[in-house]
Amino acid sequence: MKNLIKKFTIAVIVLSILYISYTTYISMNGIIIGTKIHKNDKSQFMIEEISESSYGQFVGLRQGDIILKINKEKPSDKHLKWGYLSHINSLDILRSGKKIHLKDFDLVTLNKPYSFFLFVLPLVFYFLSIICIFYILKVNKKRRSFA
Repeated sequence: MKNLIKKFTIAVIVLSILYISYTTYISMNGIIIGTKIHKNDKSQFMIEEISESSYGQFVGLRQGDIILKINKEKPSDKHLKWGYLSHINSLDILRSGKKIHLKDFDLVTLNKPYSFFLFVLPLVFYFLSIICIFYILKVNKKRRSFA
């Protein structure tokens, strides 16, 4: 029983480290998850799919929007990661024949002071909890107790 719980604990720790690595990668690259982009027949970037409660929907993107400019330059593949927008500060889009400028991407870029509270502080608490888990496992191993 102890061996099973130990293996389960280690598996949970490894999975949590992988998850944290994944979310860190997304955060550091400013990837807007839930906003799938593809190139149409005219080589224009178009929003193919957008999830409810995604950050793209929060800033005003809608399915079918055509992206005219990304960060005041022509859209290119350097602004896409895995089919999602990344490193976005502003967007010019075409919706129903009207040009719209969107520029509220501060939370995604993590360039502002509040990024400390959204990213760094949770990581510090996560690693402190991992250290506590290993300490508890070490103490339990010395005491040969079950916890």
